[in-house]
Amino acid sequence: HLGSCCHDPGTPNTSAVHQEVGVGLLCLTPCARAMSGVLSRNSLEHAVAGSAGTVLATVLLFPLDLIKTLLQVDTSASAGFREVFLRVLRDEGLRGLYRGCLPMLQTVGASNFLYFFLFEGLK
Repeated sequence: HLGSCCHDPGTPNTSAVHQEVGVGLLCLTPCARAMSGVLSRNSLEHAVAGSAGTVLATVLLFPLDLIKTLLQVDTSASAGFREVFLRVLRDEGLRGLYRGCLPMLQTVGASNFLYFFLFEGLK
């Protein structure tokens, strides 16, 4: 209950324990002040930028990660990066290089949005 934190408006409170800021009839506790920083435009801008950067990096590097994974599970010791890359292009086309990318984009996009949003808002 935010209203109960306020001291009598006619009585100054200079104690170090009382760290509330009066806003009209309501007082904001330190926790409430921190939450107002989280819900700021600055937090939203950082969250969008962080999420967009992560999504872009994932889109650009996903084919390399896919080829790396295919090399790790390939039982033939003679297959190299170039051979696996060309095999995926031949068998599945360009779309094959991005097989499984959408769930990864959803995961990293949402998690990094939340991370940067909270990080910027709470610092």
